Amino acid sequence: MGYYFIQTIARFIIAFYYRAQYRNRHKIPKKGPLVVAANHTNAFLDALEIGVRVPRKLYCLPRGTIFFNQSKFALMLFRWVRMVPVYRRIEGEEHIKRNLESFEFIKEELGKKE
Repeated sequence: MGYYFIQTIARFIIAFYYRAQYRNRHKIPKKGPLVVAANHTNAFLDALEIGVRVPRKLYCLPRGTIFFNQSKFALMLFRWVRMVPVYRRIEGEEHIKRNLESFEFIKEELGKKE
């Protein structure tokens, strides 16, 4: 329920600020494992944009920097809307090994057909 509530709010905000065209959304499968890859450098905004446009519950894998120095509430909100951090080498070598946990989680979810 919380995911769809946040999705509705985000859909309104994004529609107000951004104009985008979407083609062939009808080709997105309604169920089964699905990977959607964005090709824009703003991984956080892409995650939100895709999350409000695809009519399925998705996990988003934004860059790890948005998880740095956040309040417990913000981190809880990120988990609630199914954001899983992915760390890049530029964010520090010490964070790269944390990707194993993120990727293992996503692999399990894909196995459950999520």
